[in-house]
Amino acid sequence: MVDASIIWLVAGIFALVSFALDFRAEENVSQKLVDLFLGLGFLAWYIGRDYAGAVFMLAAAILYYPQLKRKLIRWRHG
Repeated sequence: MVDASIIWLVAGIFALVSFALDFRAEENVSQKLVDLFLGLGFLAWYIGRDYAGAVFMLAAAILYYPQLKRKLIRWRHG
């Protein structure tokens, strides 16, 4: 069975790689920040900083909310 901390480490690394790739793809700033905050949040959970990880995840959710809201409106109204 895989230890949960390894999952946090892998998810954090993937999110930070996604953040780095966003610079090459010239994504918008909010998408870059979402990936950065997700990566930092997962890595904070990996090293045992639960509250710091939760703050980074909350920041990522707040930044992602407008994009999610647009997708839900498009899905609902065709």
